[in-house]
Amino acid sequence: MSGAVVLFAKTPGLSCIKTRLAVEIGAEAAAEFYGRSIKCIEELAVDVMQQSGGDLVPYWAVGEQEGLDHELWQKFDRLWTGEGGLGERLDHVYAALLKKHDHVILIGTDSPQLQSSILLEAHACLKARNGFVVGAAEDGGYYLFGGHVPLPRALWLSVPYSVSSTCAVFTEKLAPYGAIRFLAPNFDVDVAADLSKLPACAHLMTGRAQKDLLRWIDQRGPISDFAQ
Repeated sequence: MSGAVVLFAKTPGLSCIKTRLAVEIGAEAAAEFYGRSIKCIEELAVDVMQQSGGDLVPYWAVGEQEGLDHELWQKFDRLWTGEGGLGERLDHVYAALLKKHDHVILIGTDSPQLQSSILLEAHACLKARNGFVVGAAEDGGYYLFGGHVPLPRALWLSVPYSVSSTCAVFTEKLAPYGAIRFLAPNFDVDVAADLSKLPACAHLMTGRAQKDLLRWIDQRGPISDFAQ
C-alpha cells in the first residue's frame, strides 16, 4: 500500500520565511537556517522512501505556483498548495494526494531534527488502516498529520492555526472520523528559543544535513549573538 509524505514549503524570494525567527536572529541567519532545514527534511524524505522500499513517496507542497520550478524543489514530484489560508491549503493537498495514494502524511520544514522512525511509525499505522496519526508540537500545534480517509473541507477551515489550541481543536474535530494515534511530541523551530533546543538533539541528528546544521549553529556561537 503506497503512501505519500508531503513536505510543505515556501520558496525563498517569493514568500516571507521564518519571520518570527528573523526578528530575533536577523533575516540573513533565519534564511540560512531555513535553507539548511529544507536540506534536513529532504534527506529525511529520501531515507524514509528507501527504508519503506518505495512505499512512501515524497512530494513537495509548494506555497507559490510560480515557485514550482525552483531549483530547491526538483528532487521530488511537487504540487502547488493552492490559494487561501493554511486550512484551505492543507485540505487541497490532502484531498489531491488521497486520490493517488492509500494514505497521506503531511509535515512541514520547521523540524529539522525529525527522525525517519517517526514517519515510518506513522506509515505502519496507516497501512493497518488504524485511523489517523498526529504528532503534537510543544507549542500547541502539530508537526505531523496522517490519514487514509477523506475529510470535509469544513473541518480544515474550522481549525484555528498557529495558536496554542491548534492541535487540541484539530483532534477534537477529527475524532468522529476515526481513531487517533498520537506520536511522540516534538517541536518546530519558530523562534530563537526553539533553535537553541537543537544541539540537545545531536545524538538523534545523525544525517549529513542534520550534522551540517548543528555545525553551523555551533560555529555561530550563542543564539543571542546570531544577529550580530
